[in-house]
Amino acid sequence: MVKQNLLFVAVIYLLTSCTSEIKNGNELINLMHQKYAGKWFNTVAFEEDAVFYEHGKQVKKQVWYEAAKIPGRLIIKYDSLQSGNGLFFSNDSLYVFRNDTLLSKKRRLHNLLILSLDVYVQPAEKTISGLLELGYNLDKIYTDTWQGKAVYVVGANKGDTISTQCWIDKENMLFLRMIGTDKGKRKEVIFNNYKPLGSGWMEQEVIFKFSNDIYMKENYYNVRIPSSISDYIFSTINFKTKSW
Repeated sequence: MVKQNLLFVAVIYLLTSCTSEIKNGNELINLMHQKYAGKWFNTVAFEEDAVFYEHGKQVKKQVWYEAAKIPGRLIIKYDSLQSGNGLFFSNDSLYVFRNDTLLSKKRRLHNLLILSLDVYVQPAEKTISGLLELGYNLDKIYTDTWQGKAVYVVGANKGDTISTQCWIDKENMLFLRMIGTDKGKRKEVIFNNYKPLGSGWMEQEVIFKFSNDIYMKENYYNVRIPSSISDYIFSTINFKTKSW
C-alpha cells in the first residue's frame, strides 16, 4: 500500500511538473487533447436565449436551436427547428441560409468551436494549424489568473489586451476567454459556468463584447448529448426540414 501511494504521488508530481513547464501553445494544445482524448462527447445539442444589447440596454431576444457534430460541424436555426433561417459550419466553411435558401458560403474557421470542443476530439496538429491560420502566435504563453482560476494565456505577452489570444483553465484545461480585434475594435468572448457533460464539460453562458461593451449574451438550456446526429443536417438542401 505504501509503495502504491508513493507511486501515485510520483505520477501526480510528474504530471504537474510537465504542465507547469509548458513552453508554448503547441504543447498546451497537445495537453488539452490528451486530457480528454477518447472521452469527450462527439455530439451535443441545446437551445439558447440569444440576448442582444445596445449601449447597455437589451434590444432583442431570440431563441436559437443548436447542434454540433464534433469536430468541425455546428448548425444554428433561429426561432424554431422548422425555421428556414440560420447557418451551419462544416468543412472549415460557413453556410448562411435565409428563407430556406443558401444565401452565402465562404471559408471560415470557427474560433470558438475549435477552442471549446474540437480541440478535445480532433488531432492536436489540426487544432494547431487552425489556430495559426486564425492569427494566434503559439510561441507566446504566460500564466495568470482569471475569475479566481489559474490560467494559461496563449498568443500574447502579459499586459497585451489586444493581440489575438486565448485563456485556458489550468485545472480542467477548458477554454475561458478569447481576445482579439474585429473591424478595428477590440473583441472579447467569455465562456462561463461550465458544467459536466458526459465525460467532458459544457459552458452555460457566453458573453460577447466589442470595445468592452456587452453586445450579446447566450444562455444555454436543455443541454444534452444526442445518441447520433445525421450528416444530412450539414447538407445545403432543404435547410428548413433539418432537425435533430
